[in-house]
Amino acid sequence: MTTLPPWETVVAVLVKRQGGVAGVPALARPRTISLRHFPQDERGRLCAAITQAAAMAAEECGSGDQRYFTIEILQDGEVEPLRFSVPEAAAPEPLVSLWRDGRT
Repeated sequence: MTTLPPWETVVAVLVKRQGGVAGVPALARPRTISLRHFPQDERGRLCAAITQAAAMAAEECGSGDQRYFTIEILQDGEVEPLRFSVPEAAAPEPLVSLWRDGRT
């Protein structure tokens, strides 16, 4: 399981879908969610969705025609984001909703 940082240090979350038979960049539809002015109730749902996804993280994603989600967590004061991937087949519904709709 991926160890997540304290949520009060997180400034943004990026979610994108990758992989598949034809890796078409337009289908990645990356979503960047800034947490600086995010409503508290939505922030709680977002944190829960990312925590659930982190529990499903896999080191080997994207083999063959498998699609997967890449999540990047940007922390205040950190240069490199925390990055992990979740196979699309194992992705929790709140993560899929976050990528598809921009909300949980």
